[in-house]
Amino acid sequence: MIFNKVPALFALVGVAAAAGVKYTGVNEASMEFGVGTFGPDTPSTFPGVYDKQFTAPNTNTIPYWRDLGANIFRLSFSWERAQPTLSSALDENYVKYLDQFVSAATSTANGSQYVLLDLHNYARWNGKVVGSDIPSSALSDFWTRMANRYKSNPRVYIDIMNEPHDMPVNQKYLSFAMQWFSAAQDALNAIRNTGFSNLILVPGISYTGAHSWVSSGNAAAALSITDPLNNFAFDMHHMVTHQILCLRLASHTDVNSARSSSCTHGTEAFTAATSWLRSNNRKAFLGEWAATTDASCQASIDSAAAYLDANSDVWIGWTWWAAGPWWGDYMYSIEPSSVTSGDAAQTKILKKYFAGNSVNPGPKPQTTSTTTTTTRTTTTTTTTRPTTSATCAPSTVTVNGPGSTVTVPGQVVTVTVTPGQPTTQRTTTTTTTTRPQTTTTTSTGSGPCASMYGQW
Repeated sequence: MIFNKVPALFALVGVAAAAGVKYTGVNEASMEFGVGTFGPDTPSTFPGVYDKQFTAPNTNTIPYWRDLGANIFRLSFSWERAQPTLSSALDENYVKYLDQFVSAATSTANGSQYVLLDLHNYARWNGKVVGSDIPSSALSDFWTRMANRYKSNPRVYIDIMNEPHDMPVNQKYLSFAMQWFSAAQDALNAIRNTGFSNLILVPGISYTGAHSWVSSGNAAAALSITDPLNNFAFDMHHMVTHQILCLRLASHTDVNSARSSSCTHGTEAFTAATSWLRSNNRKAFLGEWAATTDASCQASIDSAAAYLDANSDVWIGWTWWAAGPWWGDYMYSIEPSSVTSGDAAQTKILKKYFAGNSVNPGPKPQTTSTTTTTTRTTTTTTTTRPTTSATCAPSTVTVNGPGSTVTVPGQVVTVTVTPGQPTTQRTTTTTTTTRPQTTTTTSTGSGPCASMYGQW
């Protein structure tokens, strides 16, 4: 169900009208490129070479987001690159790029933005699972080093891990969820022991989906998390698109022609999680959410953002997936091609909900542009940007030039990509995905091929 009127949202949740979430911004993705959901995409060449397999986010776009009213960046990076040997020193040649972005974004000149450090590793280091293949103390060691590095900057927050999933259960624990939250608690304790007092985000299992927070077992196990400073929230993710993809490409070649063009799973995906948060006096941050430029998706962006604002007693903020310099025409990218080229279709809607720097104790953003006043409405914005779409019937779809095909043969999705003109410098060319958490069905038209979904 898509709600088109803000008053209806307030009536639905039965709470007083809220002022809106505190934090709104974008993911800056590029430093984690080459790390897939189960480990490095190409182990033989990992960790790769800077500006070939991965790169740093563009600090020149920080004023662009600042002037639109964003106030937080979720900065993704790779554990293996930051710490090549477990429980050992950080790699300064890599971590310096984090330092540079943090310094630029949190500066007074850029409006004292917030930076959320995102360990984009799926509860893995080089494919080895935290809590079973490697001890949880390794994760605690890493965050101890990082917290000591950034604890003096009040604008730096920590997201302990991106999207834990498919963790073999250690016999010590009764469930995957219990195993993960035990490791997360150890990491949180280690961070606090350094004197780091800023916000910490704790994700759940099953790609930390907002839509499955209760059904996945996260809700029950997450209640064990405690923080001596009570300054934490749960990181949840949600892709608004009807079916995220009927496939997953480990390489970032053109996947636009293989996506579904319509959107559902809007505000109803948050209902159970929101109720759980409110009943248990917990908070959440929507660390990743996204939708394509299809008209139905545009409406879902509007309604989802309005829903989060209406429920800001439990939702503290969000960051869109994604910005970053290497996305090309990736269907969720809102990276400006240049800071003067105009907003992406999704950005035109999102900026109505950007919170600005109202939560910053520092100065307001400094701009040289004409001030534009916006109002928070739920008016649907459509776009005439040309898009390419494909249904997910059990058939073959051409992707990225002649010879590249995507076949959706029932429940197993096989992707073969013949190198043509890749849109980024990612090097992986073939992947086969049989995601355990994903139930795949087929239809004879534009119906759903994924009833459960994680990222992508």
